[in-house]
Amino acid sequence: MKFNTYGRTDITPFTISQAEIDDVMQRARAERAEVMHAALVKLSSWLKAQFDRVRAHRRRLPKAGAWA
Repeated sequence: MKFNTYGRTDITPFTISQAEIDDVMQRARAERAEVMHAALVKLSSWLKAQFDRVRAHRRRLPKAGAWA
């Protein structure tokens, strides 16, 4: 029994129009854009918090002695 059906089109019982494919692709791209935007916002806020933490720490360092 062979299950390799690559390249066969006669086993598909339904047809999908190009418009339906385009619609699905457009929705997938929109969802991916939303996810990427949320990830970039989260990353930028994390980076800002890290820089603010370093900046606050630098202000507390002594200005004389070994740190001068």
